Amino acid sequence: MESIRYIFIAICLLITQISIIDIKKGLFLLVACEIFIPSSARFSIGSFSVPVDFILIILLFCIFMLKREYRYKEFDLPPKYKYYILLYIVISMFFSLFSGFPLLTQWKNIIRFVFQNLILGYMLSFAIKNRRDIEQFFKIVFWSATIVSIYGIYTYIIKANPYVQIISLAFGIGEAQGVAFSFISEQRGIIMGRVMGTMIHPLQWGQALTCIFAGLTIGWEMNLFKINKYVYNSGLMLIILNIFFSGSRAAFVALVVFSFYLFWNIRYKIRFITISVIFILMVGFLFPQNKTITKFIDTISSSLIFWDESYNSKVDISGSSTNMRLDQLYGTFDKISSNPIFGLGRGYIVEEFKHGSRYNRYNMYGYESILFYKVVEEGIIGFLFFLFMYYKMYSETLKSIKIKKIINKYKILIKGFYLSYFVAILLTGIQETLVFFYIFSVIIIVG
Repeated sequence: MESIRYIFIAICLLITQISIIDIKKGLFLLVACEIFIPSSARFSIGSFSVPVDFILIILLFCIFMLKREYRYKEFDLPPKYKYYILLYIVISMFFSLFSGFPLLTQWKNIIRFVFQNLILGYMLSFAIKNRRDIEQFFKIVFWSATIVSIYGIYTYIIKANPYVQIISLAFGIGEAQGVAFSFISEQRGIIMGRVMGTMIHPLQWGQALTCIFAGLTIGWEMNLFKINKYVYNSGLMLIILNIFFSGSRAAFVALVVFSFYLFWNIRYKIRFITISVIFILMVGFLFPQNKTITKFIDTISSSLIFWDESYNSKVDISGSSTNMRLDQLYGTFDKISSNPIFGLGRGYIVEEFKHGSRYNRYNMYGYESILFYKVVEEGIIGFLFFLFMYYKMYSETLKSIKIKKIINKYKILIKGFYLSYFVAILLTGIQETLVFFYIFSVIIIVG
């Protein structure tokens, strides 16, 4: 297992060396690493356990700051887009003064949030100089997503995830991943084992691929990259299958929300019918048992009407229920009753998990909604300010589309992109996928 650790050290050194020569290539490789490398790959640095991708972000940011030709390049993002994100960070640091949680811990978590989710997109906005760079970016994401989607199907067939399991064991957190690996054998309707691909949880896998699917689709429709259309459609089909096999109803609902905007045009409706037929045929091939179609319909219906507990019980499909979410909502406000305005502080939930408490009185589990998570840590005002920042990002992205002949078509897709991601994080929280969302948001504006 020690050799696995050395391989990842070599990967870090190689990407660092490439970045010194050409920071843009290093950043593109880092984007691929976000897709390929699970967060269970982490090194112990002092008392901290640091993911490989976070180490790479820090290293590349240091190189980026020394590259004057990028550092002082004219910024392509709208000034207000930058302003609202910066305002959110500053206000978050200010609000942390009133939570009562250790200030140093809170600011450390805010800085970690910025580096884990925003810095990569920020650097890409500088490094990308022309249309060729944008096309290269999308092709790297497309092929990376396609390869990991093929692996996801493979894990579904063999009912095991050797890649993530080996990495988790190599970095000494195999036992901690036991709960996540148990999903491989979980049955949810027609799905005989939930897929988590190259990530550490099916929810993260489904949410990440839904975001990537939407980003790639917008890039394709905006003519930001071109590949063979049959290869492109096959890649998207594999991504959709993985979203379905993740068993994440939130991811599937988000996919449906984005598809609603995508298939607004009759040309997309025809494509939708074609893809749907292929999808059903592939599901039928992977599930040759009797009553496949009935189970398939039950699984889809359960995802789309997830709030109907009686229906889910009737078709024997488990998952989060309306009562559970209401119970968690009550638990959220009960937990912050001492400080409802500013919450308990950034990083509070992580510290709570470290001490083995997940507030089981209300079955909080992973605080599986951006509403629960933000309100507990940042209070009601912090959650409202997050909504404000998210809306301003959306509005500034829309304003960046200035070509009148195509403005309505692209605006519809961007609306679908922002709304579908918000639906996903509202239903299951941010499953370490904000980095993908922010990258695509930036690339869409730059493109």
